Amino acid sequence: MRFLQIFSIYVKRTFRDKMFIMIMIVFPILLIWLLGNAFSGMIGDESLSIVHANMLYHVTDDSINSKTFIDSLVNENIDEFTFNEESNEEVALDKIKKNQADAYIVVDSNTIRIYKNSVYNFNGTMAELLINNYAEQFNLITTILQIDGSLLIKQPTEQISYTEIVSIKKDREPGSMDYYGVTITSMFLFYGLIFISTYIIEDKRKKTKDRILITPAHETTYQWGIISGNVFILFCQMLLMVVLGILVFNTYWGDNILIPILILGAELVMVSALGSLLGMVIKSESVIVGVAQLLIPVLVFLGDGYVQLPSTGTFGIIKQFSPLYWVNHSIFNAIYLNDYSNAWISIGISLTIALITTLLIVFINRARRVVHG
Repeated sequence: MRFLQIFSIYVKRTFRDKMFIMIMIVFPILLIWLLGNAFSGMIGDESLSIVHANMLYHVTDDSINSKTFIDSLVNENIDEFTFNEESNEEVALDKIKKNQADAYIVVDSNTIRIYKNSVYNFNGTMAELLINNYAEQFNLITTILQIDGSLLIKQPTEQISYTEIVSIKKDREPGSMDYYGVTITSMFLFYGLIFISTYIIEDKRKKTKDRILITPAHETTYQWGIISGNVFILFCQMLLMVVLGILVFNTYWGDNILIPILILGAELVMVSALGSLLGMVIKSESVIVGVAQLLIPVLVFLGDGYVQLPSTGTFGIIKQFSPLYWVNHSIFNAIYLNDYSNAWISIGISLTIALITTLLIVFINRARRVVHG
């Protein structure tokens, strides 16, 4: 019962806070609108299909496989792909690492190897799909001809294209509003730690917490009431942002919106635990705000929250230490690539941080009880 009372008091007090409404709801909506319009010509909106994916290739022999590859793909002048020959594998791979090429294809008599650019875009993925489709068609035709060679006579004289290039649906490519609808939502969940931590500090400063603990309420009950209240508030704020993004900015959250919701839900659990821990160990609201204003923009920057950053080299490794990197990219991969593997990684990272933080909170509470007898 005490838990529900503490939970209810925190929720009511936060929802009545005009600063919370301004920072967590009004400001994110304005930021999505500003950034979405400012970068509308740079993120998807003026490029409704794949534009000249840079494909490097090297044919090692004169086999049927190699000749068919040249005739069916390279010489077909496919609009969406530009093929450039590069015999030096080291040079080609270096160009991929530096984001100067999307894929490198090596063709011999028996195999086709493809090296795909790992930077988040669709060119590398579509290059892989193109080659997979070509290989399947080639293998099928080769098998048929081996069974019945007379089929060679039935082939038309004109060149058959073994592939059909189908670009991603134009209304389902990530535009600027789609991009910032996701990244701004995940960013402002992190600002939720300011409200829970400053609430705890204010309760200590005004002796409200002491008066609560005089009652039969246990300190752990107080702590979990606050954390649960913050989780509930951030969940409501997150759902509101998603709904407003869809209704106002036509933000696309995928066919299975449950996955992005789960990813963001794990993030807000982590944020609530971190905010509670900061409120326990830091005594000044100004220090909390200062730390948050310094740390959160860095995490957002590394998480590609403002602009897409290079994902190669040392910088690419540093980016992966930002929880928002995993949150944002796992959501985008789930929405546009139907790849849910990173979603479970992101959820695991968020919940692991939340668990470690919770254990620290329990340890601090026990240590304080020992000190105070």
